[in-house]
Amino acid sequence: MTEIPDWIEEKISFDKTRDVQDSHIVEVFLESDRPYLSNRKVASEIGLTKQGTTPRLEELVDIDILDGDSAAGGRIFWIHDDRSEWPIPPDVEVEPVQEEMTVNEYFNQLHVKYGLLAIGGTMIGALLMMAFTLFVGYEIQMPLINASGLLLGGVIFTVLGYSFVFLALGFGAWDRFSSQNI
Repeated sequence: MTEIPDWIEEKISFDKTRDVQDSHIVEVFLESDRPYLSNRKVASEIGLTKQGTTPRLEELVDIDILDGDSAAGGRIFWIHDDRSEWPIPPDVEVEPVQEEMTVNEYFNQLHVKYGLLAIGGTMIGALLMMAFTLFVGYEIQMPLINASGLLLGGVIFTVLGYSFVFLALGFGAWDRFSSQNI
């Protein structure tokens, strides 16, 4: 059994109606070799369900014994310590947050997606019009494709491509405008 620090002992109370006391939950954190724990891990250590453990952990967050944050679709918790930035121990040097956008973040922007659609649509339109030119110039006859169908497809894809250009420009301008006004 790990000794609970005085500042934590002062904040928790004994509740005879509960089988698992707050001190048991705190001991799980103090004995763990990890700086933070998920509610599922705490639940397995103290013998409660995840649904039964989560409100208890939130109560400890409310009285500043634990801190919590969302991570990987769930919540993680750690011992509250003013000397430390969340679950990172005070003796660990933290790298500065990267301000630059990653390639994945760049391509997930709406205006970039529309820009890529614009490029693709325009290229397909150009290829169809080039095929139309070759079909008419060399008088090629294909059983399933006629020259007028190629021309119509080329014009439609080109118009769609340019429409996506304007959408991309509009959404890009909106993103820039809204990020400057925040």
